[in-house]
Amino acid sequence: MRKEKFNLLAMNNISSYFILIHCSLCLLIACTPTESTSPNTTSTTTKTDNTKMEEAKANTVEEKVAAIRNLYKNIQDNLGKYTNKHKSYASDLEVPIVGELTAFMDGSRIVKLVDKAEEDHGPSVNEYFFINSKLFFLFSQVTTVEMTEKPNSHVRELRLYFDEGQIIDALVKTKTFKHGETIDMSTVANEKGTSLIGAEEEAEYYTQLASETLEFFESKESFDEFYGGE
Repeated sequence: MRKEKFNLLAMNNISSYFILIHCSLCLLIACTPTESTSPNTTSTTTKTDNTKMEEAKANTVEEKVAAIRNLYKNIQDNLGKYTNKHKSYASDLEVPIVGELTAFMDGSRIVKLVDKAEEDHGPSVNEYFFINSKLFFLFSQVTTVEMTEKPNSHVRELRLYFDEGQIIDALVKTKTFKHGETIDMSTVANEKGTSLIGAEEEAEYYTQLASETLEFFESKESFDEFYGGE
């Protein structure tokens, strides 16, 4: 599994743009997720417990998505109150890459893990949201820069909602920015990722990517040791 881990990251960053048309997911159709804020241990626990109760009562997909949004909002609204831990990494294994992982922790539990990386093709950001160590939401932004003198940048944002390891909703934003143009995805419309919803292969890929990124963060190994080992 570890030997294949590097390939998972490479696939997510390099080939992701070319599956844009097949995926469409966004955390909030009318309002996209805000960038960071966080809960203290006491208030966070209370809010999380309340959301768990709502989630337990959720039966329809719409109810489950609403519960996931509440969990997401609770974490984002309280990011500043969580304990932060960081891990930087670099590698020349197959594709040169440098990056940093940032964990937001409620006590000993990681509720959000951010992976910011820079490769030769461009930057990427993956944000994983967990409840009881299980992935319930993923946000990903991957920028693929053309290998030309005046390269355009192709940007894809992916938002996936998970329930019991399955993708129950998916939203995608994609746009190509001309050379020198400021990249701003805030005004780009979301599209439904119909082909991703219920897709077992994609669900397995992203849940595995999340769990292995979490495992790498918690390990004492370097990127090359973790992803290049047997």
